[in-house]
Amino acid sequence: MAGPAAMTAHLTLTPETIRPLLAALESLNHEAEARRVALLHESGLVLAETGEDAHQDHGESGALAAGTFFAACHLARRLGEESFSGLHYQGASREFLLTAAGPEALLLVVFDQRTRPAIVRACVGKYLPSLEAATARLRSAPPQPAAPPASWLPTGPVFRETTPPTTDLAAVFHT
Repeated sequence: MAGPAAMTAHLTLTPETIRPLLAALESLNHEAEARRVALLHESGLVLAETGEDAHQDHGESGALAAGTFFAACHLARRLGEESFSGLHYQGASREFLLTAAGPEALLLVVFDQRTRPAIVRACVGKYLPSLEAATARLRSAPPQPAAPPASWLPTGPVFRETTPPTTDLAAVFHT
């Protein structure tokens, strides 16, 4: 995922930057017949989500999903697999697919027996380029510190001495 340079970028979450993400997520959700689709920052922050139980868990699933993804990625590397792309979990009633969606984002798709994992993977492959492009538009350069207003700047000497400066240092330290 992201390196140190990517961490200096900021996320700009505005209606203009989120709208394309939501449109792609909603299309993916509908076409895959998923229960929920969420785009997560690598930190676990939910950037955008849609589906029947979206906005219900206040981000806990995002944090758990990010931790799970990175743990599975590192385990795969320790086992000799260098090309880890994602994780599929099959439970008794729900399944999820968790995959990278750009350098700093993860895609979480929750589905049930109404659809097959192969259908979900095909839909993810179809929508991943538009999700990655929309995610890239979220990144912006860090804001530059604003210059202090001109009225704030001092107009005269900052330090004012009331006595003339001493030129004899010996007199100052050996009194």
